This record gives sequence, C-alpha cells and structure tokens, in this order.
Amino acid sequence: MEHQRIFSAILDFGAELIPVSSLYYMLYGFVTGSNTLGRESAAKLFITCLAIVPGFMVVEAVNRFIRRAP
Repeated sequence: MEHQRIFSAILDFGAELIPVSSLYYMLYGFVTGSNTLGRESAAKLFITCLAIVPGFMVVEAVNRFIRRAP
C-alpha cells in the first residue's frame, strides 16, 4: 500500500501546522478517486487554515508591541 506511506510522510511533516484529519481525508479522497470526499475535505481544510491565520497575526502584533516597549 504505497499511498499509505505517502500519507504517513505528509502527515509527519505537517502535523504541527495544519489540521491533520482534513489533510488526510482530502488526500485519501483524491488518491482513491473519491473526488467528493476530497473536495469536501479540501474546503474544510482551507477554511480552517484561514481561521488560523488571524491567530498568527495577533501573536506577531503582540510580539512587536512587547519588543518596542521600554
């Protein structure tokens, strides 16, 4: 099962930064030919990642504010 090794490698690389289950099901859906599952999981992954971005922006703004404080 070559596709399982590919999924494992991708999940090991991105497990800390992105929602793993959505990524797994997106890739699984596209590799197995279930385009509906792949598209639904891709949409969920995209929305979740867009929701994470403001958190990074807030942390960056706080860090800049703290660094400029006397």
